[in-house]
Parts: sequence; C-alpha cells; structure tokens
Amino acid sequence: MVKETFINIQMKKIIVLGGGWSTEREVSLNSMAQTYKAIKSFHPYTEKKDIKIADDLVSILEEDLENILIFPCLHGKGGGEDGAIQAFLELHKIEYVGSRAKQSSLALDKVKTKKLMESQGLPVLPQEMYNKKKKPKFKGFNHRLIVKPINEGSSIDTTLIETDEDWENLSVSKKCLVEPYIKGRELTVGVMDAGKKIKSLGVIEIKPKKESFYNYKSKYTSGETEYIKRPKNLGTSIQNKIKKYALNAHKTLGCKSFSRSDFIMDDENIWYLETNTIPGMTNLSLLPLSAQKAGFGFKKFLMMVLSEYE
Repeated sequence: MVKETFINIQMKKIIVLGGGWSTEREVSLNSMAQTYKAIKSFHPYTEKKDIKIADDLVSILEEDLENILIFPCLHGKGGGEDGAIQAFLELHKIEYVGSRAKQSSLALDKVKTKKLMESQGLPVLPQEMYNKKKKPKFKGFNHRLIVKPINEGSSIDTTLIETDEDWENLSVSKKCLVEPYIKGRELTVGVMDAGKKIKSLGVIEIKPKKESFYNYKSKYTSGETEYIKRPKNLGTSIQNKIKKYALNAHKTLGCKSFSRSDFIMDDENIWYLETNTIPGMTNLSLLPLSAQKAGFGFKKFLMMVLSEYE
C-alpha cells in the first residue's frame, strides 16, 4: 500500500528545509541532513536547502511550484516551528509536510497549549507567568520550580530553581512560565497520520545520566541520556493512557503528518508537558525512536508520512 501510494509523488521534487534562524539552528541542520539522506535513498528527486535568512525562502519561488513538496526540518521560534515559514508556503500555495501555520504557532505557545489541553481533560501542571518579584508556591507540590520560555523548544533557557538564591540570581530575557518541578519518569510518544487514521507510536522513557532533567545538553550530547524502548514497571494500561493523551493532543491542536508529545510521571500521576509539531530527526531524536518501537524504521516512517501527499 505504501509503495503504490508513494508512486503518486515520484515525479515531484522533495526539498528538505533546514537551518533557519532560531536558537535551534544547529539541531535543525542535523535533522535536515539525516532526513535528506533517508528520503534520497528511495526518492531520487530530493534536495536539501539551508535557510539562513528569511530571504532564502524566496528562491523556492523559482521552482515549479506545482511539482515540489517541501519537508520542513525547522525547529524553534523564528524560522522554525512558529508558523512563519508555513504561512509563507501557504501564501504561495506550495505543498508541504507537517502542521499548518495556525496550528504550528499554537502548539509552540506552551501557555495556550496547556490551557487547551486542560479543557480537553488532559492532566497538566499548574503554571504562572514569570515575575521576578513574586516567587510562586504551588499547593500540593514541593518548593522546587522549573522556569521555561513559553515558545522555545529543546529545553533552551529552561532552568531548575531549587533555592531562593537560584531565584534571585535568575535572569530571563523573554516571556517565561513557572511550573512546579517534578522529579519523575520522563516519557514521550510520537503520533503519525497513516492513511485516514491517526496512529500513536511507541512510548519511550528518557533518562538523563547526569542532569536533573532532560535539558539541552542531555538532548544533544551523545552518551548523556539513556533512551529506553521498553520501560520497566510501566504497565500496558499506563502506556495506553499516555498514547491516548498524545493522540488527543495531536487531534486537539490539529496537527498534521506527525507530532510528539512529552509527559512526566510522578508515582501514578501522568502530567502532560508539551507537543512538538516538528520534532527532531537526528540520531538522538525521540520521534524516530518512537516510530522504531512501533515497528517503523526511519526510512519506512518517512515513506509512510510522504505517502499522504500526491
């Protein structure tokens, strides 16, 4: 079925976009390189393009717009997942893989997304907007806090606050939210559009070896984190609940092609953290691992994603 459907785009050129100008540029370039290599192995009409500045997008307009398919591997705010590039592609009626501009912008905003998920019955942690003059206290949780930008990915500028001194010394340059810090099991699960169905993939446990939480260093330094495909003492019912939450988040946000949602579990409490509309595609990335656990190698996963486009 995948091969038959995929033939429909054989004559289209696939352009994998990477780089961008967000703080996640280097990660994006890595995602682009690995995605390009995998797609090129089964689709000869594939190119990659490093987007350094917004004007680089204009060169795409020189292509045969009816016969190209854009595969964005762009992360973060500004030239990434915030919907700006998606809006450009939509304006010029250029077909592309992934969530639309409006949905991308919404999912990147952690505050709006959490409120939306709470309205859908997903368990979310309490939050307050960062205000240096007021250190929040969350009833039912301990004194430790997490401060994170409301619209950045890859845990960039995410800070653990354990003491009053940490709070006093904290300096933020963008809008941030504050949540209680949960010391628990970090879990993630991918979702993909497969035919007329939306399918949740495998649950992966993330276990940083040295850091207190899954921060930027843990994510992108080889050997810093253990990725567990078969989490111990994580029953089928709990895994199914997490998959259900991820599926709900994907549908509620209106994501397309794929997404990845992150959770943390404290004892038996599962907390929804966020949804990524363009998850990393590097050799340390979680969406490919989640797909692999569900029985789809990276190449097959990409073939299935691309089979949705004609």
